[in-house]
Amino acid sequence: MIFDADILSMFGKIDRTNLLKKLFPNAVFVITFEVYKELLRAKEAGYEFVDDILKLGFEVVHLNSELTKEYEQKNSKLRNIHAGELASILLCKREGMAFATNDSKAKQSDFAKRIMLSGWTLLTY
Repeated sequence: MIFDADILSMFGKIDRTNLLKKLFPNAVFVITFEVYKELLRAKEAGYEFVDDILKLGFEVVHLNSELTKEYEQKNSKLRNIHAGELASILLCKREGMAFATNDSKAKQSDFAKRIMLSGWTLLTY
């Protein structure tokens, strides 16, 4: 399961990151490198909850060259989707994994809707 920074931050801010493992006990927890960088920026800004998120042991995944090329093509066209969401959606498309996000722009984008039609799951909260 691939997570976006916003959903992780939501659990972190209420000090309940432990619920993620309870809600998804069999899931492999994955974040893209772009989401990891977003979390590190929040930590550098003084948000201590990021430490609890990182303790969950996420697998940090870099996009391969094919996805990086697609990311670059889409990123210049999709102004309403941030780097973390875009990288996560592309990874979901390739891996067929579920994507947990709370970003309304990412959920409602035509790009995400087209990807959903191709078979991946978008968990919204």
